[in-house]
Amino acid sequence: MKTAGCHPDRPHKGKGLCSQCYNAFYWAANRGRLREVNAAWRRAHPEERRGTQLKCKYGITAEEWGVLSDLQGGKCALCGYPENGRLLGVDHDHKTGRVRGLLCRPCNGALERLESNGPEWAARAIDYLRSTFSYRLGGPA
Repeated sequence: MKTAGCHPDRPHKGKGLCSQCYNAFYWAANRGRLREVNAAWRRAHPEERRGTQLKCKYGITAEEWGVLSDLQGGKCALCGYPENGRLLGVDHDHKTGRVRGLLCRPCNGALERLESNGPEWAARAIDYLRSTFSYRLGGPA
């Protein structure tokens, strides 16, 4: 078996390079064309791409996403608003990877901020929203 010049312990793929180095060389030499080809494939196959993303990122299939959406009535699990032309995003626990439900973008972002700042911050935010003290321009209300 022919060995690679870049990494003699690896098998040769082409141009005297191992598979990893050859792929890096090929991508560097053809980056623009490959980006166009990949973008065209993504535009032509949105459902396949979505299914792959769901499986890789969250461990669920497109069918399981559909079941979740049906269970939630096609609405955000937090605020209850319908999808409005945008697919609901998968909400998951970043520590365990467990899928919790489907949320709209604003709710998913708000929940992420609450989670990352901790329960004490969330309690202070709730207290702040419930407080009756407020300001108007020019002084207290």
